[in-house]
Amino acid sequence: MSSTKEQLKEYLKDLSFPSGRALSIGCKNDDRKYFNQADFTEWKTLDNDKDNKPDYLWDINDSIWEDGVGVEIGNSFDYVFALELFEYVFDPVTAHKNIADLMKTNGLYIGSYHFLYPVHNPVKKDYLRYTQEAIEKYLEMSGFGRINYQARIAGLKLKEFYKEEGMRMAESEARHDIVGWIVQAEKVH
Repeated sequence: MSSTKEQLKEYLKDLSFPSGRALSIGCKNDDRKYFNQADFTEWKTLDNDKDNKPDYLWDINDSIWEDGVGVEIGNSFDYVFALELFEYVFDPVTAHKNIADLMKTNGLYIGSYHFLYPVHNPVKKDYLRYTQEAIEKYLEMSGFGRINYQARIAGLKLKEFYKEEGMRMAESEARHDIVGWIVQAEKVH
């Protein structure tokens, strides 16, 4: 297992979730196993792959309202989790807006994003990587606020690799070993 996945598991185990409705998007794995202190009144899953047996079969890249999913589950979740999902999302603007539309006001969103990661399975469905600035822009334009970030740190020294490859690092950045982000945000409107 990758060091960034271990960082995500460590981050999630220390969080506390009081009762409420929870939705996990991209449900190949049961994310509940990562939470030590969770008392969800309901746990639902959403995925675009029927083989994963989701509660809701739907693609997060498609408009929740145009597909009718919003009528059924819009504005109804206290917690939405999108863990290790966003590299497979090809329309991050729609996806983030959909997540907000799935949530109650003041609901809590937790997502994880890769900034640097090799192309991985499923091949031909691995699309994007995210900087902190991109994540913040997507979340804010989708109605989220009170955004907190935790950097995912590489288990090796990337600075030497970047230098050897002749990559130009921003001098203003203090860290060049960040390979992704774990994000908490609250739906504010």
